[in-house]
Amino acid sequence: MSRWNALKYFFLRKISAIEGRIDKARGYKRLKAEYAGTFGADPDLRDPKGFSEKVQWRKVHDRNPLFPVFTDRVKCRAYFEERLGKARAEALTTRLLWHGRNPEDIPFDTFGDGAILKGNHGSGWSRIILPGEDYDRDEIRRQCTRWVGRTYGQEVHEWGYWGAERGIVAEELIRTEEGAHISDLKCFVFDGKLRFMYLMQYGSNKCGLFDADWNRIAATFRIRTTKPFGVLGDMPAPPYLDDLIEVAEKLGEGVDMLRIDFLVTKSRFWLCEITVYPTSGIGNFDPPEFERAAGDMWTLPKVG
Repeated sequence: MSRWNALKYFFLRKISAIEGRIDKARGYKRLKAEYAGTFGADPDLRDPKGFSEKVQWRKVHDRNPLFPVFTDRVKCRAYFEERLGKARAEALTTRLLWHGRNPEDIPFDTFGDGAILKGNHGSGWSRIILPGEDYDRDEIRRQCTRWVGRTYGQEVHEWGYWGAERGIVAEELIRTEEGAHISDLKCFVFDGKLRFMYLMQYGSNKCGLFDADWNRIAATFRIRTTKPFGVLGDMPAPPYLDDLIEVAEKLGEGVDMLRIDFLVTKSRFWLCEITVYPTSGIGNFDPPEFERAAGDMWTLPKVG
C-alpha cells in the first residue's frame, strides 16, 4: 500500500470509528434508522423479539470473544479444524491459495484455475477471477487496497469485525460441472441445534426455506426493502444433508445463534464461513410471522 493510501485510509478508519461513537452517544440513531428502513419502527434494544431485532441487540450488547475469530477468514479455518479435526476440515473447506496484507503481492500467475479474492476482515468484499479471463490486475489491486484500508462495520456497530486482521485471501474457485455458479445453503444454528436453512440460487434469484428435515417452510427472504427473492420449486433433499447438519451443529455448539454458510452442488458441499450478524440485521423473513418465529428460536445470552 502506498504511503498516500495508508494515510488516507488511516483517516477514513478514524472517521468511521468516530461515527460509531457518536451514534452510540446519540442512542444508536443511525442503527435504529437502518432497521426502521426495513421494518418501519425502531428496534427494541432492551427486550427484542424478532430475529433481525435480536441481531441489532447482539451488535450493541454481545462481546463474545469468538466473534472476532468467526469474522476473520484465516482464523476461522483454525476454528473449523479445532471443532471438526484437521483432516475433515481440510476436506470440507475450499483451498486457501494465498493470503497477505499487501495487494501488490497477490500471485495472479498462480490462478490458472481461477480464484476468488476476498477481504479477510469484512463482508461482501469479493472478486471472482475466472480461468482464462482477461482482467486488469492493477484495477483489482486498487480494489483490494480499498478493502485493506477499511475497518469493516465500525459505523454500524458490528464489533466482531473490528479485531479481524486486515488483509486479502485468495480461495479456490468452486464451480459446478457445467461451469455455472453454485448455490449457497445458509444454516441457522441455535445453541448447537440447526432449526432452519435457506438455499439461495443467485443465478435464478430464487430462495427456498427448509426445516432440518428438509420440509418446506412457507416463507421467503428479502434484503432491505427490495422485493423478496423468488421461490424455488420443489426439490429433493440433498444426499449429504445429515452430514452437513452434523457439521453445522458441531460448529455452532456453545453459541446462542450462528449462521453457518455452505457452498453446495447436487452431489457435495463445502464449508464457506460463519456469519455473526446476518444481513446486518436489516434483512427480513417474509411473512412477518416467520420473522418473529425465528426470533423465538433464539435465546439471547445474559450480558453485563
